[in-house]
Amino acid sequence: MWHHGSGFQDAGLLDGVRPRLALISCGADNPYGHPAPRTVEALRAAGARVLRTDTDGAIAVTGAGKELRAVGRSGGEG
Repeated sequence: MWHHGSGFQDAGLLDGVRPRLALISCGADNPYGHPAPRTVEALRAAGARVLRTDTDGAIAVTGAGKELRAVGRSGGEG
């Protein structure tokens, strides 16, 4: 996800890309409020599985195309 999931996202780009998986790299309790709740909600509404480093820890991605998978250290899987 671009810019740590900030609230300033291009809705048209999100609609055009239609992600299945969104990875957001951000620190816990960061002073910027990343990721923005509206961004996470928009991703989920678009059908994306959202994994975040602040809640899921390190994220490993494997596979390609339709076989793309991601798992967070906390066990969250996408």
